[in-house]
Amino acid sequence: MWTPGNTWYEVPGSWLSITPIYSNSFLTYTWMCPLGHRGAAHSISHWIFMADGKEYARHTVSIDHQEQGAIRRWEVPSWGAGRSASMGYITRQYAESNHSVHFNARRYIDGSDSNRSVPSWVSVEEYTAA
Repeated sequence: MWTPGNTWYEVPGSWLSITPIYSNSFLTYTWMCPLGHRGAAHSISHWIFMADGKEYARHTVSIDHQEQGAIRRWEVPSWGAGRSASMGYITRQYAESNHSVHFNARRYIDGSDSNRSVPSWVSVEEYTAA
């Protein structure tokens, strides 16, 4: 279980490095992100999807009694054959304890209030438009 705090950090389990085979390809990033609230019932978190050191998307997740295993999927152009780079999320929460989140975790299991760790899953696929 991981909580980002109020500063931007890389989310553990969301990052992969890839070395594209082709220069004219596209990379599809897929991450199954277990997420639950921590502290007060209303959690607020801010997210940035990064690829090759560039920001591609920014969004917020805010909900009461958050429990999710949402799939996050992005498609980006290749940064060039043979050159390795990373892609994944950085995130921060709105405030400690009042609006906190747990990544790679759940809050309620079978109706009981207990935090449990849950594995995440991440992949990157390369394809070309033939």
